[in-house]
Amino acid sequence: MFRDAKVGEKVYDLRYNWGIVEDVVHTSFPFPVKVYFEKVRIHDSFTYDGKPEKNSNQTLFWDELKFEIPKKPFDLKAEFDKLEVEEFVKGVSNHFLCWCHKDEYWDKDSFGCYEAVSTLYFKYNDKFVAFIELLNKYKITPEQLRPLMIKKLNEVYGE
Repeated sequence: MFRDAKVGEKVYDLRYNWGIVEDVVHTSFPFPVKVYFEKVRIHDSFTYDGKPEKNSNQTLFWDELKFEIPKKPFDLKAEFDKLEVEEFVKGVSNHFLCWCHKDEYWDKDSFGCYEAVSTLYFKYNDKFVAFIELLNKYKITPEQLRPLMIKKLNEVYGE
């Protein structure tokens, strides 16, 4: 990787930031690539593979490495547990989740006078709306949600 490095070329080290190649020694010397890091005023030597020590990871590169910090993965159970389950109340809107098979997306609906057997009704609030948005964003299927729904149904209505 750095066998053909030239004096004066810019390189990037994970520890010291940008540096300039000072020398490349073409002998059996274990650390033939010499670099000066002006910002931190350090001279350091590397293997041809950009390693500061033989048994270490590479820290020297031709360009700055850009990392994207991964977002926390979606936790369906944690989000589901934020919902507030309510008992059916005759005459008011009782909200529940529904799946559109035709277009494959989640939505909500409500009943005021018909109670669907074995249905979980949820408090209609920002958490409920956000949960539906997350279900659609992460393309959660009914098969993925069903075990949580069944568990909650058993908690609410008994087995």
